[in-house]
Amino acid sequence: TLATCVVLFFVFVLGGAAVFSGIEQWDYLTSVYFCVVMLTTVGYGDVSPATDLGKFFSCVLGVFGIALIGSAIGIVATAMADAFESFSDDTEETSGTTSLSVLPQSSQSKPRASRAEKIIQSRRISLLLSLLYFVLMITASALLFSTVESDDKMTLGFGDAM
Repeated sequence: TLATCVVLFFVFVLGGAAVFSGIEQWDYLTSVYFCVVMLTTVGYGDVSPATDLGKFFSCVLGVFGIALIGSAIGIVATAMADAFESFSDDTEETSGTTSLSVLPQSSQSKPRASRAEKIIQSRRISLLLSLLYFVLMITASALLFSTVESDDKMTLGFGDAM
């Protein structure tokens, strides 16, 4: 649910800040600032990890944290679409539009449930394939970049060369 995503976001920010405080020797407020800037994909570049462990942790936290924010946005979008659909259904009922179905309401809900299960299964497969594609593209890009570039520097959008 959206509440779960919000709670997890705060766990990511506050937990990530605790880790960065230890790894990078930043004060806690700077670490919170960095986590929020990174997870919201702003990436000002004024604060960035300097240690290899900090860079690795920022990559892991960024991938999962940004995915979490995407989930929250999806939940809000779904809720808005459902509200719009409910509003449209209410508008049709008040305008005198009648249903063409002659089946009782309980009979109509069963096919809808199996349809919903199919949609959920389809979304799970789509999510798994998307995740696999994402990992494959990140790996391929990193391998390509490391073979093409002569030096060991790369950037994550923080304005630094890592």
